Amino acid sequence: MSHVLLREILDVSSLEELVKTGLVRMRPHESAGLFILDYSAQAQYARNWTPEISTSRGLITSGPLSDPKTYVVARPFAKFGNVGEHGPNQPFAELPLRLPFEATEKMDGSLAIAYFDGEKIALSTRGSFHSDQAKAASALWARRFGDVVVPENVTLLFEYIAPWNRVIVAYEQEDLVFLAALDNRTGADVEFTQWPGKRVRVFSGTDDFTELVDIARSDPNPTDEGFVVRFVPEDVTQPSVRVKLKFSEYLRVHRLMSKISSVTIWEHLSEGKPLDEMLDGVPDEFYEFIQDTVSELTGAYEALLAAAAAVRDQVRGLDRKVAAEIISKQTTADKSLAFGLLDGLDMSKQAWKLVRPKHSVPKYGQ
Repeated sequence: MSHVLLREILDVSSLEELVKTGLVRMRPHESAGLFILDYSAQAQYARNWTPEISTSRGLITSGPLSDPKTYVVARPFAKFGNVGEHGPNQPFAELPLRLPFEATEKMDGSLAIAYFDGEKIALSTRGSFHSDQAKAASALWARRFGDVVVPENVTLLFEYIAPWNRVIVAYEQEDLVFLAALDNRTGADVEFTQWPGKRVRVFSGTDDFTELVDIARSDPNPTDEGFVVRFVPEDVTQPSVRVKLKFSEYLRVHRLMSKISSVTIWEHLSEGKPLDEMLDGVPDEFYEFIQDTVSELTGAYEALLAAAAAVRDQVRGLDRKVAAEIISKQTTADKSLAFGLLDGLDMSKQAWKLVRPKHSVPKYGQ
């Protein structure tokens, strides 16, 4: 068997740096000597989708990055965006609208990635060999699909659904729904007709992409998540471009459940909490809102402190009465902040209080 070496598909030195800086997380298997790579919430927030980051979406390797013999055990979907994230000044390129496309149901479970652990086929989720979903999916495979032969250098991808694994959409039965098979070297879709179980539902209502977008925007039913659209490349040995179209009502319900708002973002910032707590599990559609809100609030906070520090520096060394009179009369800075800084106090909490925003929430259209 000829394995696909990791260094043949990615810049390993760049990947090592991403792991060091925390933009990519690398977790070991508890016994098989394998590693799984997954981009972090910080990487998703930054939206700088280099090949190394976007491919680290459940990528499984046979060993550490430092070993030149490390090969690709499983290569799931690279990161793909929402329809509004494609085009000028967006993190993803223009969509190849001239190409034919296939629209499938976007399911609301957990991505399950089939891999060989040295003894048998098991399944991981995007970031873990040992999550509850990974363990349940592996057990389900062993019970129902143990006779399925996985081709060499091909990764089989599934949606693991179960009543207990609910996000928004409720599924009545546990199942592994076949999504795609990808070539480990190229990431291209390959045919896999031997799957005996359920396959993801194909939508055949239109061959007009614009009409499909309109359907997603207007659908009033939160019982389905949306569509995944795969543009079929002219050269089938090349990776497909995929894009997500989530139903607007699904996003509205998800926003309510995740409680994302300008105020909750402000609370995280003002209390010094890491944004990871908020970003994990948030739909991609909300990241631009979070990014813009963080930038606005941080900018306002820093501007308040900078203005107060400038006034403090102006009066530093003066008689206290003279300094107080200057601070009281000036209009360029918050007076309480300037007095506090003059007295050597930490005014960060007060500054955050002053920039508390009005309540607003992300839009939930496409």
